[in-house]
Amino acid sequence: MKRLTALLLLIAISVSAFSACSLLNMSDNKSDAESSFEAPQNAVDYSLSVKTEGNMSLGDITVCIYDREKREDLIWAGATNEEGMFSFKADPSKNYVAVLSGYPVAYKAESEYDLTQNTEIKLIAELLEPDYSKDVYKLGSIVKDFSLTDVNGKTYKISELLKEKKAVILNFWFIGCGPCKMEFPFMQQAYSEYKDDIEILAINPYDGTNTSVKDYASEMNLTMPVFSCGDEWATMFRISAYPTTMVIDRYGMIAFTHTGSITDKETFTKIFSYFSSDDYVQGTYRNLSNIK
Repeated sequence: MKRLTALLLLIAISVSAFSACSLLNMSDNKSDAESSFEAPQNAVDYSLSVKTEGNMSLGDITVCIYDREKREDLIWAGATNEEGMFSFKADPSKNYVAVLSGYPVAYKAESEYDLTQNTEIKLIAELLEPDYSKDVYKLGSIVKDFSLTDVNGKTYKISELLKEKKAVILNFWFIGCGPCKMEFPFMQQAYSEYKDDIEILAINPYDGTNTSVKDYASEMNLTMPVFSCGDEWATMFRISAYPTTMVIDRYGMIAFTHTGSITDKETFTKIFSYFSSDDYVQGTYRNLSNIK
């Protein structure tokens, strides 16, 4: 039955490059479909990798390979592995193009890519217009181009911040939070050293007004922007406990999250240093121990 399903799928996906990838991406039998292709006797190995601009591998991206001269001829189809790699065998005397689908919505791809035997494709993330009532973010999400106005009336927009800074730190806190109060002095000390390379947006979605948040920031000697926001901001970022710290990297992705108080300057310094480094390689980091 699986073989029949795969064969029917291959007939259907030969209609066009764009419908092919869409249909293949919807199938639960990618491996069956891929195994149905036969390489010619003179075939050689081809490979392509799919990564982000920050060199993070993108797995489970649907790849359809076509003869460049006969666009209706589907040569091979399948999906990238966890390392973002896709391999196939084909006649080296011909030229081929790859069509991608199934990549995260925030990334943009060309309609097709010319192939050599070893091809690297990089997908660039774009910051889309936000929908504050529907957007939900998690580790690995590309944020949308949201903006916030601080208690002093200054508006900060993510796209503008990322033009100037190498990372944007979101810190979710509230006035009555003891652990939040414990970590702010250490965050402030590290921020004073790294403010040229990173920005911190200290967001209170819980118990503040502009006046009370401004007074709190003054009392704590905070120089970072502070915000009094509605609880929709806690919903958008799935905040379940305070404080929570998130890092939006230079490519617009939530690359790190940490829930709980950080009570030493060195840990903040480590985080800020890593994400502002010229050697930063994009990835998702779930624990402080993963940051070197």
